[in-house]
Amino acid sequence: SISRAAAGSSEWANAISWPSNIILPYGKMFIHEGPIDTTGMPIIIAPLERVIEGSGSVVTALLVLSSAFALFRLVESLGRHAAWVSVFIYLTFPTVLLYTNRGLFPNLPVVALVIWTLYLLREKKNWMSAAAGLAIGFALIIRPVEAIWLLPWIMWGFWKMFSWKRFGLFTGAVFVVCMIGYLAATSTYGTLKPTIGYWMRDTAF
Repeated sequence: SISRAAAGSSEWANAISWPSNIILPYGKMFIHEGPIDTTGMPIIIAPLERVIEGSGSVVTALLVLSSAFALFRLVESLGRHAAWVSVFIYLTFPTVLLYTNRGLFPNLPVVALVIWTLYLLREKKNWMSAAAGLAIGFALIIRPVEAIWLLPWIMWGFWKMFSWKRFGLFTGAVFVVCMIGYLAATSTYGTLKPTIGYWMRDTAF
């Protein structure tokens, strides 16, 4: 394979090299124009990579470790013992350990961001509702296909704590992050239609 930055012309995207060009045994080369998944992870990782090369690979680990605090606070109402057991199971679960070691995979960051979202929504401070919107917004631009199961959790987060002000702050923050993801995708893939890498066809020659 050929490792080459093929993530379009955007400066933020070019901070990371994408191993996306592959020469097959029968001689064809496929060029994938941009990240093969979504632009969500590059948006988060690229600024760190510009400061310290290789630092983007620890983003997932940091998200998981920080979300352990959010999980503890979520379960704490059931007792501190239950909270500590929950955190222990979460941090030692085989799937969590596997994907933490694969820091550029999008799956675990989405889980960690959802845990943060639920914790922030269960708090009554308005700024926390905005922060929850930022968290779930990044989860959506990392893996838009996960929206179908994120919605019920968001509804639970607002359960018995709903107010129009909090909802407005939350949805406003979600909109801002999703617009950033949309603009990054249009710049990367060269189309105004909402697009992710899975939907793009490779160019073969």
